[in-house]
Amino acid sequence: MSQEQEKIPEQMTPMCGGWTKVPDGEVKNLQGLLDQVREAAQVIAKRTFTALEPLSGSSQVVAGYNYRIRAYTGNGPNGDFAIFEPPGNGEVSLTSYRDEPTT
Repeated sequence: MSQEQEKIPEQMTPMCGGWTKVPDGEVKNLQGLLDQVREAAQVIAKRTFTALEPLSGSSQVVAGYNYRIRAYTGNGPNGDFAIFEPPGNGEVSLTSYRDEPTT
């Protein structure tokens, strides 16, 4: 493999324990994670989301993956989701949810 093929942009290189921004073109791929934790997040938010669309996100390699996702919820403030995805076929879980602070 040539040196040029081996170069990976630094922000794209997952680092165990470090947070990596999800590229804008791949944010839509976070939708499946949001769908899996939607019900749990609505319970915490004490409201039903009329929409749920990822706006931005970052990931962290641990024994699985941690995700921080900011999402449009349709009615009310955007939501900040913390999600854990275990390795293999384990169950995705909502670590925390909060409404995005308004200024």
